[in-house]
Amino acid sequence: MDKVSYVYMMGSTSRRALYTGVTAPLYSRVWQHKNNQGGYFTSKYKCYRLVYFEQFTNVEVAIEREKEIKGWRREKKIALIEKMNPRWEDLAEHWGSEMRFKGQSLKEDPKPRKEE
Repeated sequence: MDKVSYVYMMGSTSRRALYTGVTAPLYSRVWQHKNNQGGYFTSKYKCYRLVYFEQFTNVEVAIEREKEIKGWRREKKIALIEKMNPRWEDLAEHWGSEMRFKGQSLKEDPKPRKEE
């Protein structure tokens, strides 16, 4: 069985900067970004808000999706975010000691969706 992987986007409060990445598990990586341990770009541009993510059961598919999204124009990335998260809320805002998102415990990542 393949490891669960995620493609995600972190955004700055101003919405000017967007960072797209791939990871497994999501919770730990988002925590790193929020605590200035995520890398140069996210620290420099203050991309501390999780604004979008997709879940995959195959890491190769996730990497291909990340490359696809990174190749898009900004307008298309914004449309993708707003389809899932129209108000650009920080989807990880309430992750913490309870680590809950939409009623699911994130001590272990939620069940992955299957790719077609």
